[in-house]
Amino acid sequence: MGFFSFLLTTPASRTIQHDLSFDLTTTYPPRASIPPLPTSAPNTPPIPLEIVLNILEASYFDDALAPNTALLSACSLVSKSWSPHAQKLLFKHVTLRTNAAYTAFCQAVDHDNARARMLGAAVLRMRVVLDAKHPDALTHASFANALTLCPNLYDLNLVLYASSSSAASNSSLDLAASIGASESSTSTRPPPALPSFSDHTLSLLAASPKISSFHFTNWSNDPHAIFPLLDLWPSIRSLAITGPPPTLPTPTIPTSFAGSLNDLRINCQSPPSLDFFDWLLHSSALRSLEFERDPPASVVEYFADTQGGSLISLALPTLSAHEFVGSVTRMTVLKELRTENPWTCQSIHGRLPSTMQHLALGLDLNTPLQSVLDLVKRCRRSDDDDEEGLRAVTLLLWNNGEKHPQLPALKMACAYKGVDLLIMKDVAKMRTLGRGDPVGDVVFPREKTIENYKVMCAH
Repeated sequence: MGFFSFLLTTPASRTIQHDLSFDLTTTYPPRASIPPLPTSAPNTPPIPLEIVLNILEASYFDDALAPNTALLSACSLVSKSWSPHAQKLLFKHVTLRTNAAYTAFCQAVDHDNARARMLGAAVLRMRVVLDAKHPDALTHASFANALTLCPNLYDLNLVLYASSSSAASNSSLDLAASIGASESSTSTRPPPALPSFSDHTLSLLAASPKISSFHFTNWSNDPHAIFPLLDLWPSIRSLAITGPPPTLPTPTIPTSFAGSLNDLRINCQSPPSLDFFDWLLHSSALRSLEFERDPPASVVEYFADTQGGSLISLALPTLSAHEFVGSVTRMTVLKELRTENPWTCQSIHGRLPSTMQHLALGLDLNTPLQSVLDLVKRCRRSDDDDEEGLRAVTLLLWNNGEKHPQLPALKMACAYKGVDLLIMKDVAKMRTLGRGDPVGDVVFPREKTIENYKVMCAH
């Protein structure tokens, strides 16, 4: 019983008596005889620094899977022993959007002292936004110079918007085209886009670290902007493309991308052409492929024909068309299949390869779940040291999905077979947790990912 509960249950007739009589001259000893308060509990050793570091690293991400900068900033002010380790974690992921942020970053890492070099070496991931219309825009040359200050950088997230000079130039070209249109209807061809990166910027980028993970979001008017960057970084193993689809420049396009990709993620307004995929994946054996928007069946068939022998993880928003089933079943070493829409073609579950270890799908009140239940029942009990067989099923809940009549039976079947049943409601978190380490092998089961799932999906 708590203290306040005790007060509430005390009978009213029971009066608590307090002795309020005291003598100022005798109650307290003279001030000089009062012993000083101990600064710490006696015989209490300090927390070992190794434990503190483990706690800081475990607390790096917040509930939104973003770096917990507020906590790390507070920890950096605790003591001199905590400060360098907390600051290293703070600098692990850097975001640059403005020239002021770039100046502050350079002041922190571009100095001839050991602490500044330590912070520069701590930067592993960087997000950069290049928007010339911003009042304090980060310049392209500053962006390139910032990369050269981070020798251990491996992951770059670059967002590119149309430059003001390009917009003005194209506006004048549009005006000239409209004037000429009165004289000739064949002269209204759209103006050519100006290149996004100058030769000076590209020369600086050539001296930057050879990154292995690259997420390029292109909202500029240059559909060829990604090609000089890929030419500079054949070291890229994980690539994500967002925005309008890139188009192959002609006639100066190289024969193919010199690098070899392991992971590819596409979130384009329309899928890139098959010629682009041929150029990009000429020397690649993909292990992970993710579409954040529904691709046409011809694109899925293309990847089944060209990458089906190496793909381990496939993620599609929807798998409701029967045309997809034949393509997916030709991916003979597939270990992970992730979909999000609650209307998945049920025939796929009975034709998945025996290598399948993780199945993710959307679930609402009307989703047919019998084929998933049969798949779980058919698999043998999984052991901790057994890499074969189904290991996890992830359900993304939609409207009233938690009230599905067959969900209790699926929970019991998963518990009996030793299959982790992971339930989520946030599609963004599901996508993030489903992705592996961009510098590591994409091999499911990703044990760390599964543990993150368990913690976040506990209910």
